[in-house]
Amino acid sequence: MSIATVSDVLTRAAALLDRGVCRSANARLASGHTCSVFHANAASYSMYGALCSVLGPGLGGDAQLQHSAAWKLIALRAWDALPADSRTRMEYALHDLNDQLPGHGGERQPNTMRGNLFRAWAKDPEIIAMGAWK
Repeated sequence: MSIATVSDVLTRAAALLDRGVCRSANARLASGHTCSVFHANAASYSMYGALCSVLGPGLGGDAQLQHSAAWKLIALRAWDALPADSRTRMEYALHDLNDQLPGHGGERQPNTMRGNLFRAWAKDPEIIAMGAWK
């Protein structure tokens, strides 16, 4: 899948999060079992998992993702959204934020809070100015 902009990635990931969110896993089946973010029957995603799903399997590994300028800016937005006393490491900020936001601890639960964050970030002038994911 060709992704036009970082804003587009965030908007598409928000739509996945609107369908269902999960904690402590990147994606889960409707049964609550963990699965790949690329699984055809994935029913819920973490914020990180939703981004990875939208970017597709050609993304490479976590290291490649986390070296991209777009990821660094998104991680910074997540870092800023975390309470100062719960920050661990920047590369974990999106995971930490996902798991601290209200919502279900495991099974699928629609929850627009995470999707709304992604939609707000997609409108951020600095993210819009990035253009294509890189």
